[in-house]
Amino acid sequence: MTARQIAKSVLPRILVDAAHRLWYHGASITALYALCARSGYRLVAVSDSGINLFFMRDAARSLEPSEAYRENQLRNGWSNTTAPQQWQTICDLPFVTVA
Repeated sequence: MTARQIAKSVLPRILVDAAHRLWYHGASITALYALCARSGYRLVAVSDSGINLFFMRDAARSLEPSEAYRENQLRNGWSNTTAPQQWQTICDLPFVTVA
């Protein structure tokens, strides 16, 4: 499937519902972890708010994505929802893997 086909099949559905636009975006910690590992970077920290990840080369220890995850506290605050509630609004949308 080309990027254009993905956009045509996924984006119209997202744009119809404002809640979907808020939650269906970005890359997962696991995806960034794998991408950075290809270049020799290791996940060493995540900000308290759960927004920023920090990677270093030649770090003594690396965090696994599952132990690094934190809910995005800023988004939870302005939306007055939690990550599980946000997930429920998008869980039926198609999952797109970008290699």
